Amino acid sequence: MILHNKDALKTQMIDNIYKCLSSNEVSISKDELLTHLNLDGLLYFLEEKPTDNKVKFNIIPKKSSTQKKDKKIVKFKRKKTLFQKFVDICNKNKLPFFRYNSEFGWIGPAIKIFEDQYDELYPKFESIPTEIQHGTGFIIVHPSVFMNDNIKYQVISITPENSDEEEIEVETIPWKYDGVMYDLNETTDNVYCRQTHAFVGKRNELDRLDRSVIEPN
Repeated sequence: MILHNKDALKTQMIDNIYKCLSSNEVSISKDELLTHLNLDGLLYFLEEKPTDNKVKFNIIPKKSSTQKKDKKIVKFKRKKTLFQKFVDICNKNKLPFFRYNSEFGWIGPAIKIFEDQYDELYPKFESIPTEIQHGTGFIIVHPSVFMNDNIKYQVISITPENSDEEEIEVETIPWKYDGVMYDLNETTDNVYCRQTHAFVGKRNELDRLDRSVIEPN
């Protein structure tokens, strides 16, 4: 209800209330009735209140950055290194390999091939670049590129049981020359490779490695 003329409505309200009271045989005048009624308060409750124009909406909280996210496992292929390819060839052909530390500072996987095995075994490594180191009656074959050595090695004997080479026990100590570790016989000054035990030269008076010396019988 919207009240446009409050004075007219007040007069109408007084008349209606007075009629109701008169019908019940109540002796009261309109002036006395006005002194006991709060018409302004009554009109306040009868007036139509303006509607609330507030807009209601829901607030969706943001997900905390600490919440777990769905993890996805992605598989990818990585190219094999030259060392890994060399080891694969060895494993495929059941050739024992070992960690070789050459006198030239090269470190990595290698195999020992005896002269009568060369024509049969060396062609198996034609797919990758290799280097060879000659010894007495045998050849060391290893990849030609120097890289990070992350190959897992097994302790093996580099002298086959069917070899016709005589094994001689020589007491040696570690000896470092030009950044490479060797085995040195202090009695004879003979120097041997730590991996293949092959004779590589002799320590001279200047504490240097002389590679021109022929291996003694």
